[in-house]
Formats: sequence, structure tokens, C-alpha cells
Amino acid sequence: MEGINCSDNPLLCFPDLNQLISLNFVNTQINCFPGYGMLQVSIPPFLGFPICDLFNNNGCDVFWNIKGKSFFDADTNCTIGANELLFKNKKLNLYKNGVLDQQTFTNIYGDYYFDTFSLNNYKIEFDTTGLPLEVYCPTIGFYLDTISVSDSMKYNRDFGLKCKEIDLAVTSIFTANIRPASIREIQIQAGDYSNYFGAHCATGISGTVNITITGTCSFFSPAIGALTPNTVVGNVLTYNVADFGVLNYDSSFNFNILVDTTAALGSQICIQVSISTPAAELNYNNNLLSQCFTVVGSFDPNDKTTFPNATLDISGDRWLTYLIRFQNTGTASAEHIYITDTLSSSLDWSTFNLLSYSHQPLTQVYNDGLVKFSFPHINLPDSNTNEPASHGYVQYKIRAKDSLAIGSTIENTANIFFDFNAPVITNTTSNAVINCSIPPTIITASICNGDDYSLNGVLYYNDGTYQQKLITSFGCDSIIKLHLTVSSIINTVSQSSSLLQTTANGSSYQWIDCGNNTAINGATNSTFQPTQSGSYAVAVTYGNCIDTSACYTFSTVGLPSSITADVIFQTRYLSSSENILLHAEKLRGTNGQLRLMDLSGRIIYQQPTHEITSGKLNLEIPAKGMNAGIYIVNLITEKDNISGKVVKY
Repeated sequence: MEGINCSDNPLLCFPDLNQLISLNFVNTQINCFPGYGMLQVSIPPFLGFPICDLFNNNGCDVFWNIKGKSFFDADTNCTIGANELLFKNKKLNLYKNGVLDQQTFTNIYGDYYFDTFSLNNYKIEFDTTGLPLEVYCPTIGFYLDTISVSDSMKYNRDFGLKCKEIDLAVTSIFTANIRPASIREIQIQAGDYSNYFGAHCATGISGTVNITITGTCSFFSPAIGALTPNTVVGNVLTYNVADFGVLNYDSSFNFNILVDTTAALGSQICIQVSISTPAAELNYNNNLLSQCFTVVGSFDPNDKTTFPNATLDISGDRWLTYLIRFQNTGTASAEHIYITDTLSSSLDWSTFNLLSYSHQPLTQVYNDGLVKFSFPHINLPDSNTNEPASHGYVQYKIRAKDSLAIGSTIENTANIFFDFNAPVITNTTSNAVINCSIPPTIITASICNGDDYSLNGVLYYNDGTYQQKLITSFGCDSIIKLHLTVSSIINTVSQSSSLLQTTANGSSYQWIDCGNNTAINGATNSTFQPTQSGSYAVAVTYGNCIDTSACYTFSTVGLPSSITADVIFQTRYLSSSENILLHAEKLRGTNGQLRLMDLSGRIIYQQPTHEITSGKLNLEIPAKGMNAGIYIVNLITEKDNISGKVVKY
């Protein structure tokens, strides 16, 4: 279709205009366009009309001019398959002429939309910063588009992703206003971080989650549909997880607290959540999260809070977590709700990160600091009809700029629109900028392989440098840095002829008879020569670490003869010097190892032999202090294995 004449018509809305070149809409009620499509000319000029937003007065459909999907590309063919997962909650960046212009987040169907507002060159980028995911399609990782009058709509800007690494995380703690003598659900987002976006990168990964509750309250029960803690000791909950990949990131660790009747208004109840796994992770800095909530009396159900709630330590990591709560206190359901939040100029809008919400919002962040959360067709019940369901919230975090003056304040206010009513304006949050400059606490520790190091409920299993952030009662960031070393003993038993030996270097050794699981008396060297067939292991000690090898099956069947053919091997005890004399001839090797053992196989004495000349060897073996009895003298070279008995009297 090239053109259409809609003049002198009570028309309110246009359909998708992607195939239209010319248009006449004089004397209509059109006040916005769903998109400019392929329009080249119109009366009046179409460039004087904005793109319709979700809440345009005429209720017109919205057609954004850049749109696409994000999905898990399981078969790596860059095409969305019928059974492939769609990614939600994921941030995308839109750059205009190389400068960050907008941000948005995918919805539960994996969709994202951008409205460019102007004709320009754009770059669409999927933001994978700090994520266990990576972009597989497009291969260059982004799209470059030019929005022009003749080509103003860009569809199918899809991003295929795949798992990169494992990452367990705790990203959000939320509850409704806490009042004395109330039961409140604590909602926690924790587990396989990729599941927050719709993936399952940590399938098969086990670990633990620890939750500590402080303040005038107590654990009451698991939330409906959530896991039951394996142990509850006071107000410390522990969950032992067999497979994080099958859990719900948004609800598996939710629980209820009972607030004391004596809880003082203004006091705080704090929740600390930690998560751990023996598996190596992408990011350990998101394994610990704390949040505090103030006990209140009567309250405005439409409010905004921040954590930390009064200060910001400019010497810390400068993150602020904002929570906007809303309630429909009208007399009918609210069909549409949207929230506008103009960020303080003290905040870096590019670091905006959506955390959690009661209902999936369409989130748009603009370069002038405006954030818009849209809840189209939310149909939120009014409080008279269904009070529990009349509430909603959205939570996000954002980082303050690093150049703020000490004593300045960061203030924020939100506007909540219920349908087309005047906005409900929330309270204004205020954070005073302070500089605590608390030196980090440095911890240097070592553990044995297979053990763990516990710090504030987080268990660390691997070599590395780790960091935790705690917030003091004065609002200061307290940083803990852990330098952890894992001592590993590589303990493998191998056999050389009739001798068992371990690869491990240790400070002590103990050979074990696996048949009866008992230590072999006197078998305390790195080598051991069994006198009979059986199964043997060795426990090696190095520092504070002990490692026991797997059992090794030893058989005397098929071993070389104890006397190599034609070799002369003579031993006798000389009481005057308390030495054992050894004489050997016709040896084939030139270097070897000599061992003196008792009948249990315990090595009494050993030394290397380099004195073999022309096949001959003469040695004196010290026997002073040895008990009287029968001993075995064994010589192993690269070509010989000879044993003989000697009696000390």
C-alpha cells in the first residue's frame, strides 16, 4: 500500500504503519503514532507527532521502533526454538551516536522495546556485566542500526545467549512494612543467579544457604511453597541444597517472622543471607547480602525507602537500594499503574539495576535520569475488595557518583499514577554523604583440600582473594578481605616391582591395611613393601592436612624372583661392629635403592646405592639398636630385584 486518505474522520488510533508511504489525516483525533514505519510524506507532517506510549490518552496500541527478544540458544543455531527458554529481567543498553541513551529490561516473554525519539545511528547491546551468561548471537554481540524516515522500524533484534559459568547469588531481600505484633513474609532472591533471568546454569550444583535474623522478632514458619530449613538454631536458618538448578530463585527461601509486641518504633530488624558451594563460581562478591527494615506504626502505603536509610559512605562501594511500595486504596481495581522516578543527579544512571518486583514492570531508564516503571493491565484490586492483593512494589539498586561532596545529600521522590488520576507523590528519601574511610580488615588463612573456611556464614572452598561488605550501625561500609590458600596433597599409590610408594611429599606417613582398616605397625615411610597380597593405602600428613589415598590392590603373583638369575647375594650379621655385611656380584644395574625391613614390611633403614662397579657391591648396613630377629635385605636397581634374609642376634 502506497498511501491512504483518512482526513475528516473521527479516527483515534492508527494500526501498524510499516507498509505505508504517504498519509493524509487532517481533521482527525490522532495525537500520536504507533511508529513511523516507511512513511515519507504526510499531511500534517508526521514528524510533529510523538510515538504513542503505553498510557496515551486515546488508548492506542504501541509499536516501538526497535524491538527484539532474548533467549537461551540451546542448539546454538541463532533461532528461537519452540522449547528454548526466554530471558526476563535482563538489561539492554541503547547507544545513540556512541553515547549511552537509554536502558530497558526484558519482560517475562523475553521481549524488549526501545523508542528512539529521533532519527540517528544506534547500537543495541545486551548487558552481560557480572553475569554467568554470554551472548552467542549475533556473533559480534550487538546490533548497529540507522533510524531514518524511510526505515524507522527495526524488528527481530534478537539476542541468543548461553551459560558461561556458575554463579550463586543473593540479590534482594524484601518485606512489607514491619509493625509490632505482626507476621511478615521475608522475600529473598537467592540461588542460581541465572535463574533470575530464566536459565539454569547451576543445574547439579549443591551447597548451603544460611540466614541470620536479628532484632525484636523470631522465625515463625516457611512461606507457602518455600523450602523448610534443615536446621533452625535460634534465629539462624540453614538450608542444605542438593541441586540449586531445580529451585525457584524468587521464592525458595522465603519465610515468615513474628514481630515482638514489644518491638520499639524506629528500631530495626535485619536479615543477613549467605550462599555457598564447593564448586568454583564466577563472582563471590554477591554471596552475602544484608538488609535492615525499620519497625513502624501507622504508615503511608505509598512510600519510598532506601538502604542504607540515612547515609552513604563515599569511601565504600556507593550502592544504594531503593524500594517503592504502592497500594490501591481506591474504590475499584486499578487497570494501569506507572511510576516515574527522577533520579538524583548524584546518582550514576548507567548503573541502574532492577532487583525485584511484585508484578513484572516494563522498565525504561533515560539519559536525563528519568526511570519509568509501567504496569499495563495490572488490574490491581482495591484495598476494600482484597486488601492483601492491593499492594505492589518495585526494588532497584544504583550507584552514587564518586565525586560527591562530604555533607551533601542524595534525595529521591517517586510519583505513582493509578490509571489517569493525579499522581500519588511519595515521601522523599535522603542520604547524607559521609566519609568513613575504615581500613579493610585483612584475613589470611589456609585450609586443607576438601575443607571450608567460614566467614559471616559464607563458606569458601577454593584458593583466592574474597571480599565482603558489611554496613555498620553508623552507616559506614566495613570491608573484609580474605586471602585464602588451599593446601592440596596429591596422594596416589603406585607400585614399583615389589614396592608400594606414594607420590605425596609429607611430613609423616602411615600405611594402612584396607582389609581390616588398621594401621600397619612401623610402616611410616613414603614407601612400603608388603610381605603378602592384599589392599593397602597410605595416610599422608602435611602441616595440618591429612589425606588418605585410595586403596591399592597388591599381589605377590607375577613379581620378579627375589633372587635374579646368577646373582650372588650374601648377607651376614657382624656382632663386633653391629653391622650387616652385604656382598653382591653379577648385578646388572648400576644404581639402586637398598632397604632393610622387618618381617611385617616396615622399612628400618634405606639408602640409595651408587657404588655398584662391574656388577659388584659391598656395603655395611648399620644395625645398632635393632632388636634381635630376622630381617629382610632388599636391593632394587633399574635391572635387579634381590632379597635375602639376615639374622641379628
